[in-house]
Amino acid sequence: MNASRKESAGREDGFTLIEMLVAIGIISLVLALGSLAFAEVIRLRGAQDRYNQRLTSADFLLRRIARDVRPGRAFLAGADKFAAGADTMIVSTGDSTVVYRASSGKVERIEIRKDRTERGLALDAPGVKVTFDLEGAPAASARSVVTTAEWTEPPAIGVSRPTLSLRVALRSSNSAVNEP
Repeated sequence: MNASRKESAGREDGFTLIEMLVAIGIISLVLALGSLAFAEVIRLRGAQDRYNQRLTSADFLLRRIARDVRPGRAFLAGADKFAAGADTMIVSTGDSTVVYRASSGKVERIEIRKDRTERGLALDAPGVKVTFDLEGAPAASARSVVTTAEWTEPPAIGVSRPTLSLRVALRSSNSAVNEP
């Protein structure tokens, strides 16, 4: 019994310096890998939020255009004639005229009434291209207007580039014109 006390008297309970350094190294490695994974999750979350914002904005724009186009009487897409993929559309509703002008991720909506003019951005989403088309040829007998919102850059979250389209039928009394 005395012999075993002498053997344990020289050694104290605890960790050696090497054991502590190995433990600290392993913990540091695990924390570094965890922080990298967390940073990737944060990056993907930001990309998803931007994607959702663009999708919501494009959906709002298409719904707004549908509200303006349904009672409309005249449509003009393009600078001086109808053209597929035009960047301008004019809708005349009798008491007002609404102009949609698309350029570089922005769509401006201008409503012109007899007593006032209102301007505003209907869409502000960089990386989304909006075009206006008429369905039916010639332009004077167009049956519907088609608005397309297409992503020009990948959403950066591993999905394909979405394209939203809206087709609104014109009333039978509507006629398309080539000049404003």
